[in-house]
Amino acid sequence: MNKKIKPYVPVSNFPLRLACVYSNYSSNLPKNNIMAHNGDIEGIKNIVSMGVVLSEETILTFALCGNKNGVDELLKLKKTTGENIFNLSLKLFNCACSSGNVELIKYLQNKGCEENEYSILEIIGNGHKKETIIWALKNLRYIGYNRYYQTNMIASAVGSGNLDIVKFLINNVCMEHLPKKKIDRPNLNDISVICATSQLPLVVFKPMLEYLIKKNFTYRKENINIPADEEYNEKYKLICELCV
Repeated sequence: MNKKIKPYVPVSNFPLRLACVYSNYSSNLPKNNIMAHNGDIEGIKNIVSMGVVLSEETILTFALCGNKNGVDELLKLKKTTGENIFNLSLKLFNCACSSGNVELIKYLQNKGCEENEYSILEIIGNGHKKETIIWALKNLRYIGYNRYYQTNMIASAVGSGNLDIVKFLINNVCMEHLPKKKIDRPNLNDISVICATSQLPLVVFKPMLEYLIKKNFTYRKENINIPADEEYNEKYKLICELCV
């Protein structure tokens, strides 16, 4: 009888946690905003008509859920003074990226919404499909990445647990920053990738670690902070075998 492995759900990993950007798995958006999570735009309009002031979290939740129509409707809402209730923002754009909804991302781009170098990390780090990532690499405005940001892209992919995306980025996008041969001491960029492996389940951790070492990322076992769970001993043994 084959053992079924539950689908891996990404958790808050370096560098998304370090960057303090909004992530589908690490954001502080309240879970009790039922109307926003359910996409109840009419209910929200009714509340607004009664004079209730809504926080930015409402539109961010719509974006995080990939609700393009909802975001569009909320951006049209006005206060009694004629001012917009909700405005375009970097947080809004990165929440849209976290959702992976390309149509929503395009919509916000067309409206001139601000982007930054972490927008691509939201798409990669939240485990979206390769076609979405390829689109983002071609169309997001901050794609002239240097070595540091290329390594962050790899670290985000590692943290998502998707080895296919890691291979794609290394072999097609980010290979130029890797050392030609193994180096004795890891630099900060290498450590960021090491950190991203730490919370992966063993079934994903092992092939990920083996592949990165094969690609000449340098490791030191003390840089990998493994959670003290039922897989700790097996992971630690593997690290001792593979890492310097």
